[in-house]
Amino acid sequence: MDDLAELEFTLPDQKGWADIKRLCKLKKAQINALESTLAEAADRCEELKKKSDLPDKDIKSALKSLDKAFERLTLQLGRKDIQDALAAIENGGAIGFLLSSSAIKQLEGIKDPAVSTLELNRLINQKRHLGQAVLHSELDRLCLADRQRLLHHSMMDGMSLAIEHLRAPITSWLMQAKQNKGGRQPKSDREWVIFLLARDAELIIDDQPSNNVRSKFFNLCTVVLNACKFDEVGYEEAVDRCLEKYNEWLAWSRLSPLTAPGQD
Repeated sequence: MDDLAELEFTLPDQKGWADIKRLCKLKKAQINALESTLAEAADRCEELKKKSDLPDKDIKSALKSLDKAFERLTLQLGRKDIQDALAAIENGGAIGFLLSSSAIKQLEGIKDPAVSTLELNRLINQKRHLGQAVLHSELDRLCLADRQRLLHHSMMDGMSLAIEHLRAPITSWLMQAKQNKGGRQPKSDREWVIFLLARDAELIIDDQPSNNVRSKFFNLCTVVLNACKFDEVGYEEAVDRCLEKYNEWLAWSRLSPLTAPGQD
């Protein structure tokens, strides 16, 4: 795995944003798009600090093993003897506790129950009296018993749904890795900024990414990287290298996002 350079990304300060607006001549909607892109860059760069040192091939091998385990478990849940066994035991409301109300709406034949207005108002008034915020867990508690009752005889269906959702990000990553034919995500903060600017170029500058030093995209990269306090050495090589190195990832990122399981 490539060694990570010391991370140096910072979001533009007030002067940096003023320079970007002036030198790139961006409209308000384009500035908003750039703000969103750089906010994502900040999150990605933060992830770099926590990123596993595993090479991509080891990540792929481990995820394939886990995906196979989920596949085998799904097949086991399709066995009638296992379905009968699950129906015969007391599940203690476990599936209703683990699944959200939004999740169980995907199960056939499950009706979304209403929360009692009386109970909801009682909770809100109690919290208002104490000067406290209503917590998500407290709202969930109002519908938990109904959810557990609904899933009392649907343990197998609930388990299948949970496995489907747990497996989704793994199969998505493996599919992406397969489509990318071995390409990698950026592994330095400057690469991430250039990559995301290239991905969102049409929204920000209404133009395609280009390594031409006279292009709107190269100008955008230069101004933004300066505003983000990167070392100014090697911008031209960095843009050219990033566009070439991550061409497959750029193509992949422009595809329509995958829908959540059961939402096709």
